[in-house]
Amino acid sequence: MEFDNTLITDVLKNANVVDVISSYIEVKQKGRNHVALCPFHDDKNPSLQISAEKQIFKCFVCGTGGNAIRFVELYEHIPFMEAMRKVAEISGYHDDRLLKKITITPVDEELLPLKKCLSDLTTYYQYALATDEGKIGLDYLNDRHLNAEIRKKYLLGYAFKDGKESVKYLQSKGHSLRTIELIGIVGGSGTNFVDKNAGRVVFPIADGEGQVIGFSTRRLLDDGSPKYVNSPETKLFHKSDILYNFHNAKQFARREGYVYILEGFM
Repeated sequence: MEFDNTLITDVLKNANVVDVISSYIEVKQKGRNHVALCPFHDDKNPSLQISAEKQIFKCFVCGTGGNAIRFVELYEHIPFMEAMRKVAEISGYHDDRLLKKITITPVDEELLPLKKCLSDLTTYYQYALATDEGKIGLDYLNDRHLNAEIRKKYLLGYAFKDGKESVKYLQSKGHSLRTIELIGIVGGSGTNFVDKNAGRVVFPIADGEGQVIGFSTRRLLDDGSPKYVNSPETKLFHKSDILYNFHNAKQFARREGYVYILEGFM
């Protein structure tokens, strides 16, 4: 049978991400959320946050995140369908569709390096925002009442004025110049690649699963450049297909039956 996307929705609707993750690792409640040592890197302090409200997990050190199915898929190193069946089993959810052989379009292996590169760059932008140079971006965000909690949730960042710094960082993480070029953030050519987002506040744009696929950046100085610049069309980023923050809003929309759609990021 062809894959039925509603099956994913039904499995996740009947699962609790906290219970699923707790069946694999020790989880502790902290305020409204839960925390744990991240199993996807050498974690010394609990950096994995689990939100029962949003039904997602996210490590704010290595960047790994997703829903309950994604956790099982990564933790057990098993295919998506097997992970979904595991989540259903843990949750006590029974569905005849899980017993049938399902044809799923295979993951495009070519896109995986691009996704990893974008995730690493997002982390670097977040780091830059906390530096002395990044204070200009931090002041801009604070003036608009985007506090630390909001900045963390939406992965807000800053791109260093020296556009070569981002490129050098990504190369140090093992990304090729070709991969860096394909994510759409550089200008120039070859060894002269520079980050086109240099000197700007960065708003990462994610797909429906929370994977960063592009950026929108805002200038901080009145230097005649465009106020906002979006990533160009890439193999991952197609502007007309993306609704900003949908990956966060979809759980609320499913539960409440409506969403508010506004212009801009703030």
